[in-house]
Amino acid sequence: MNSRLQERRKLGGLRWYVPLLLIPIPVLISLGMRVQGADDAPSSADAPCSASEIVHRAVLLLDLRKPVDEAHASLPGRLLDDVTIDLYADTELAVYSVSPFAEAPRTLLGRLCKPYDNGELLVQAAKHQRNTIGDCGDLPAQIPAASRADARQFCEQRNVLRRRIDALVAQSEGSTATNAYLVEALEETTRDFADSSVPTSLYVFSDMMQHAKWYSHVDVQPDAWEFETFVAARGSQGPGIEPLARPSTDLPVKIFYVARAGTTDNPELRRRHQGFWQTYFENADLHFDDQPTMAGYASKTLMDIPTPMELAAYEREQLRYQSELVEKERAELERTRVEFEQERADFAERQEQLAQLQRRLAEEQRELAAKRREVEAQDQLSETRRVGETTDQDA
Repeated sequence: MNSRLQERRKLGGLRWYVPLLLIPIPVLISLGMRVQGADDAPSSADAPCSASEIVHRAVLLLDLRKPVDEAHASLPGRLLDDVTIDLYADTELAVYSVSPFAEAPRTLLGRLCKPYDNGELLVQAAKHQRNTIGDCGDLPAQIPAASRADARQFCEQRNVLRRRIDALVAQSEGSTATNAYLVEALEETTRDFADSSVPTSLYVFSDMMQHAKWYSHVDVQPDAWEFETFVAARGSQGPGIEPLARPSTDLPVKIFYVARAGTTDNPELRRRHQGFWQTYFENADLHFDDQPTMAGYASKTLMDIPTPMELAAYEREQLRYQSELVEKERAELERTRVEFEQERADFAERQEQLAQLQRRLAEEQRELAAKRREVEAQDQLSETRRVGETTDQDA
């Protein structure tokens, strides 16, 4: 009996890790990074609301797969502060960064539970001041002790999370964009929101340049940023690909949009690019919050897009092929013309032969008529002679 229990325990252990063999290696690496990050970071950076407390859910998605200018290195962290000020009490904010793995496109940096409304941090004496918003930087001494303690704890948690963000920004400075699975991260967020029983909202910090092998705003020329092409590319990934997950109707979406020098800093290209994403977000309550323009960056080419030299070679080959087609068509036309001329000559010859035959027939008809008249004249003369002879005999 004990031996059977031991065997079952061994099998139970196998059942635990065998499914891991089926997970792609990049996903395991990403999960390992997440677990390691959770072990190394202070627990105060991950303080979600209890399920009974949550009245709203929000996600801040940071696209740090492209470099952030050194002059604006603090911008993503400052946006975290802005987002938390924008939230209501008992809102759970999950902060993610876009990961380097398409199979696990988001990395969780931490969760915060906002325990107060901004108005709770304002004392009566300060409420007359215009545009005053209570936040961590200026907690009034007059607020209740419990509210002050909650606010201080929240501010500490936010500062820990902000330092994580600053560290990620530092890692991205001066780097080359190897990939940016932005669409995949947005879709994972959309599917996550689909299970929510409370209102949700989405904040995105990004230049909104999707950069994957199946579709890349970086590799595709701006005049070809067509949403229909994007949808077709999505559908061509194979039968195992999940349907395109679009945000729900009226989902509040704020994009902290970073224009890039050399591309989307051009007003026309920026309108075209933002129009692409307006189509993607469909009926969501979308708002672009333009951030300072940042420098362009080097990138690894992922899509199979021909180089200028390949395009020139392709065009030359097309010209050669078209020239061959023209020559073939010209030769075919010449052959057809020769055949037509030959047939026309043959027809003219047959017409001449027919005319000659008609002339001979007419000549023969004339000769026949002349002979007939001659015979008739002879017959008439013979009849006259016979009648004369008969008269003489009677006399």
